[in-house]
Amino acid sequence: MSYPIRPLLVPLIISTILFIVFLILGYLNSDAFSSELSTPIREMAQSFADLDPFFLVVIIIVNNAIKLLLVIMLGFAFSILPVLFLVGNGLVIGVVMSEAMQINGPLFLVGALLPHGWIEIPVFLLSSAIGMRMGYVAYLKMRGTDYQLKREIFLGIQFYLRRLFPLLLIAAIIEAYLTPILIEFLVP
Repeated sequence: MSYPIRPLLVPLIISTILFIVFLILGYLNSDAFSSELSTPIREMAQSFADLDPFFLVVIIIVNNAIKLLLVIMLGFAFSILPVLFLVGNGLVIGVVMSEAMQINGPLFLVGALLPHGWIEIPVFLLSSAIGMRMGYVAYLKMRGTDYQLKREIFLGIQFYLRRLFPLLLIAAIIEAYLTPILIEFLVP
């Protein structure tokens, strides 16, 4: 039994639109958010810079795996957590992109985000879509519609474990091992 992709189309479109809108807002308004976000982000990045890549993979995968599982599992609470996750990550990534462009240029941005981001961001969007779907099904269940919420949760977790978690692992390995090499190569 696999998660039905068709019911995820609308939540996936909503997730993508929310993420892109807040990514653009973060990018265009990075000066407004910069003081609150840039110092903690820089400090966190600096503390991770000296870590052994294996430990960095572990930290990245644990962080992302827990967040995305919560986004899926707690989505049944009216999809609030998936929406907040998308808004927050869109803003933060937009601010980081803007600052990276200003400080290090476009090649740094490409090297720092693209290698793992093309995997990680779709996984974030799919997880959020599943969480939103959980919220929709919970809403329908509360209205008396005959939806099997337990089955939906089971299928969502199964899809996460079988499909999304392995992709998160690949993205974390790329981020820890390949990204530093690309940054060094692209930005002298």
